Amino acid sequence: MSKCRVSPHGRLVARVPQPAGAAALLLFVGIVGGCDDPVSVSGENRRVSAGVGTEVVITLGTVRPGEFASPPEISSPSLEFVEMSYVGALPGGPTQRFRLRTVARGRAVVTFRHTFASRVVSDTVDVR
Repeated sequence: MSKCRVSPHGRLVARVPQPAGAAALLLFVGIVGGCDDPVSVSGENRRVSAGVGTEVVITLGTVRPGEFASPPEISSPSLEFVEMSYVGALPGGPTQRFRLRTVARGRAVVTFRHTFASRVVSDTVDVR
């Protein structure tokens, strides 16, 4: 059985494995439960809640030289880094996709540091 379906409005919907409730989806962070096409939206410095075993996909773009360092800093073992990939480019720099996986209950702050500018992006993932 697929973990994904298409809604009546043509949007990809992921059924995320978690004890109860629906996964929160905030700007900048897409939560996916085993779908082939992860959901990603833009923004920064956000907070998201996800169940254990959920994949969290964070997409960042930059418009100056440099990129965000990989792997990002993760404050807690409740979240682990999976991979970073380049998924396109803005006129001034790369777009990067960071895949993370929730592995235990807790709260993790993910900090992304830009390699050229002093830009820092921090996102909080509450794992339940």
